[in-house]
Amino acid sequence: MTSDPVVRNGDASAGAMPDLPGTGDGPQRLHPLSIITTGLRYLRGLILPVIVVMISRGFSGDRVENTVTFGIPLAAALLSVIGGAFHWAFSRYELNGRELEVKTGFISRQQRVVPVERIQAVDFEEAPLERVLGLVRVRVETAASGHEQARIELNALGRKDADLLRGKLLTLRAGMGEAGSPSPVGEATPPGVDLTEGEVLYRLSMRDLLLAGATSGRIGPAAAVVGVLMQFGTDLVPRSWWERVPWDSAAHAGVQAIIAAVIVLGLLAWMLAIGTTVLTFAGFELRAYGRGQDHANGHSHSHNHNHQLVIRHGLLDRRRRTIPLRRIQAVVTIETVIRQPFGFAEIRIESAGQVGGEEDASGVLVPFIRMADVPALIAAATPEFSVPDDPSALERLPKRAARRYVVPPVLWTAALCLAVNVVFWRWVNGLHWWTLAAAVLVPLAALQGWMEYRAAGWGLTAAHLVLRWRTLTGRHVLVTRRQRLQHRGTTANIFQRRARLATFHAAVASGSSGGHFALPHLEARDADWLLAELQPARTREALWGAAAEP
Repeated sequence: MTSDPVVRNGDASAGAMPDLPGTGDGPQRLHPLSIITTGLRYLRGLILPVIVVMISRGFSGDRVENTVTFGIPLAAALLSVIGGAFHWAFSRYELNGRELEVKTGFISRQQRVVPVERIQAVDFEEAPLERVLGLVRVRVETAASGHEQARIELNALGRKDADLLRGKLLTLRAGMGEAGSPSPVGEATPPGVDLTEGEVLYRLSMRDLLLAGATSGRIGPAAAVVGVLMQFGTDLVPRSWWERVPWDSAAHAGVQAIIAAVIVLGLLAWMLAIGTTVLTFAGFELRAYGRGQDHANGHSHSHNHNHQLVIRHGLLDRRRRTIPLRRIQAVVTIETVIRQPFGFAEIRIESAGQVGGEEDASGVLVPFIRMADVPALIAAATPEFSVPDDPSALERLPKRAARRYVVPPVLWTAALCLAVNVVFWRWVNGLHWWTLAAAVLVPLAALQGWMEYRAAGWGLTAAHLVLRWRTLTGRHVLVTRRQRLQHRGTTANIFQRRARLATFHAAVASGSSGGHFALPHLEARDADWLLAELQPARTREALWGAAAEP
């Protein structure tokens, strides 16, 4: 199967279905080497436990123990290869011109059919072994891909076959849109746009990549991983090494040993966080497609419905994600506690119909960027979410809301510190200096509450809703469009009602677990005004009025 992987929609006559070779050729198989990759995918969940068992036990056991230790992994590997062979033998895909049909399964047969005009994006993923074997995982996204069963994934195609299939799908999709399909306009590559090129909007240099890892929020999970590895340290490290450690001296060192252990754990976690960031985002590149065609046709970029964003990243697992602009529901700029003093941030998106949580980068638009460059990048990448006004000039919360941010965390923290000291005083041989030192958390809780109050704000324009808030992780600024709101509401508990305050809630469509946002302790009349002003009828009037202005 050979073809030029670069397919341009303009090669087909306007209003007619493109006549491409290979459509309607009958069911096609995955690449035979998918037996290996699929088998390893079945086996990968057992790799770490098997390695731990083999290192800890070695060959020191008797014949029966060695047979069990090494026989179980070999049996699991054999079963995984057999499973991969069955998956390959009973998997078929077929493109018949209007639908993509995929059949899988041996015992439980599964058949899924996706109309070509409903296809939103065709993404590629390549693990290291797949790159060596010349294979590509193809993922076909639809508007309903927030549901796992609505997404089609072909585990292993040859690189040429994957490029050919992607070109056919996107070209057929664009041809149906031109022919007057009722599907949304412009979700696929527009006519005349090269699938291999595009305007580069942002690249992550190695320096920025290292800074991103050093200031990321991955340090917490990395510390947990290091702690688990230390639990297995006696099994993974030879006993002779542990015997050389002067444990008696370390035990008498007391506080110094604890501090040294904390420093070592922190350094290991920091290095692991940098390493995982490099693995995930190496070679990061954000490109825009469709803009050149709009300029050629004389259309405004701000009203571009054909605009797609393509994100490529990954050192070992290379991923290529396609994000149609129409699927983006909100843009969130996050300044973490570590990055904010240095003027760095991360940009995330809420996207409708796309599954989140598959990978750490599922909702990331840009993992690391200078705050000074954020407005220009949002204007270039997602112009519909570019706010003309300064996001820092938002409506602030009333002064009486400050105590609602400060008092509750102070009371909860003080109660927790008191409970810890009481427990140690009554049941654990008296008080200790570190239990008393925990009281320092009380002023820190007050400082965090005050910072949350100072950061909170909101804004409403003719087209946008802007919310700003702070959490323990950092400061967040949300920008969404009025017509993208799926839900809005207000709540007020008894204490808020006495202070004439309320919490404003808003939600956008999101394929992940996010999509809901809340801003506590607004002025009650402001929350009610937002609730009324964001009614669909008023939103349409505001948008029409803004469009009519010169």
